[in-house]
Amino acid sequence: MLGLFSHYKDRGLTIYSEEDAKTFYDKLVSVIALIKKDKEARLKQMKALAGKVDEEDMEYFLEDLEKVDKGIHHIMEINGAIMQNMGEQVSAHVGQHLLPHYAMTLLNINGKKDYELIDSVCFICDCLEHGSMAMFNQVSG
Repeated sequence: MLGLFSHYKDRGLTIYSEEDAKTFYDKLVSVIALIKKDKEARLKQMKALAGKVDEEDMEYFLEDLEKVDKGIHHIMEINGAIMQNMGEQVSAHVGQHLLPHYAMTLLNINGKKDYELIDSVCFICDCLEHGSMAMFNQVSG
């Protein structure tokens, strides 16, 4: 679905007004916070069950946890579409509010799943490629 927006900028169109985009990003930050809170609660629950459930149940639990994390992947994809179309306008807001969530994953890679690392790298690549020079300096500095 995001492919529908891939050439908006080329045609002089925008997805959002700058203010609406900032409001949308604030909602995305809230969604990430909810996903992380849910994940922490599930991991705590998993630790409490360690040794009490069989391997198959633990595998199911981990697969379910990965499904919850998919929300963070989708937010990365949404950010890429918005950055391609209005990166200059939203870079400061993204850099302040959303970038830290993805950067923290890369600052502490121990115990992270491959999909978590890939999502964070892709997010940062979109910021470097489509963001403002200030965002580029923020990420690379």
